[in-house]
Amino acid sequence: MTITIGSLSTIKFIGLSETNTIEQNPQSARRNNFPGKQISRWFQLLSENLSASNYPGAAHWLRSVGDAPGAAWWGPPVGWEMALRSSNRQRNVWAVGLLGVEPTDRVLEIGFGPGIAIRELSRRATHGLVCGVDHSAVMVRQATRRNADAVRAGRVDLRVGSAEHLPAFAEPFDKVLAVNNMGMWREPDERLKVLHRLMRPGGRIAIVSQPRCPGATAETTVAAGREIAARLTAAGFMGIRSDTLALKSPVICVLGEVP
Repeated sequence: MTITIGSLSTIKFIGLSETNTIEQNPQSARRNNFPGKQISRWFQLLSENLSASNYPGAAHWLRSVGDAPGAAWWGPPVGWEMALRSSNRQRNVWAVGLLGVEPTDRVLEIGFGPGIAIRELSRRATHGLVCGVDHSAVMVRQATRRNADAVRAGRVDLRVGSAEHLPAFAEPFDKVLAVNNMGMWREPDERLKVLHRLMRPGGRIAIVSQPRCPGATAETTVAAGREIAARLTAAGFMGIRSDTLALKSPVICVLGEVP
């Protein structure tokens, strides 16, 4: 399959035989009657593998998809696919466990998607607050439904936003989580510095990456972890450590502490 986004150079994914074009006009996908499951897989591959530094046009386009006219059509299949995929659930639950969330913690997740990790975080922060931002209004609605009880109780607060456009928060955070999201941030080093300022002393951040680009190996995951660790260190985080989850595409979680 070959995907072209606007003027972006074509990106080929191994294992899919179709050749189609998704233009910056999001309604083109609807006109071409692309199957929902294929669309969700394409968006998952794009969101997990396109780096803002390597493909700035694609990263910008992906950030805008949630508010695009066609999002009401293809957004739900994306969220359903993300929520139902067992590896996604396993990865999110594993990452939340590494954060060590306490009952009274204030937690922020960036790019929460269908809200799987939000649910796990709220189960741990029973007397705290779990906040989340996602660029997609469709994902905000899905995650709100998945966490309806905690939202009604005032323990979960989900908003449209991104690492570049964070809303104002009343108090600093004890924990921050981002799963397969940092690759879409503009100027990730600056974004990490902002997050550092939003956290309490002793707070912990977890950045998770699961490279799924064609030809990705365990070494690809290790290299991604080294890059994340270097960025966290440059942003002022201390005690950098990492852990890996042995899925078909290995996952790495890099953690840092606020001194």
